[in-house]
Amino acid sequence: MSQLHAIFRSLISTPQPIDNLLERANRLLSESTSSSHFATLVSVRAMPTGHVEICNAGHCAPLLVTKNGVTAFESIGLPLGIFFRTEYQCHTALLEPGDSLLLYTDGLTEARDSADREYGEERLKNLAASSRNLQPEEMISGILKDLDAFRGVTSKPDDLTMLVLRRTA
Repeated sequence: MSQLHAIFRSLISTPQPIDNLLERANRLLSESTSSSHFATLVSVRAMPTGHVEICNAGHCAPLLVTKNGVTAFESIGLPLGIFFRTEYQCHTALLEPGDSLLLYTDGLTEARDSADREYGEERLKNLAASSRNLQPEEMISGILKDLDAFRGVTSKPDDLTMLVLRRTA
């Protein structure tokens, strides 16, 4: 992880499209690590106009939460470090004022309850849609409360990270 962090820190200073950034990072990671080391990630570039570029390299699908519903941006690329030459493509979207982009790790959607059922992306989409008018902190708090209620007494087997990016007026 520290190596990948250093790679991105060195590349981010060179202005380039986000898909090219991932392709270069992939090549550098592939050259410098064993084939068993790879990383899934989502890279997002947000512009003052509300436009966002989303490049997903094998990670959980970011969710665009709007007044019209929730859209998932599935992965269009392999995780970094698997193959030396991998191309990445970006999704683009426009966040209108009040729209949010929810990013999360699989510790959320792959969490299980006592009956071994998965929390899942559909449950998360429904909850994100119903909490779209909440502040980002409240949205995350509501998701965590729902996850705790879903999981009950089962242990938390994986790490969990969430981020909500909201466009204001």
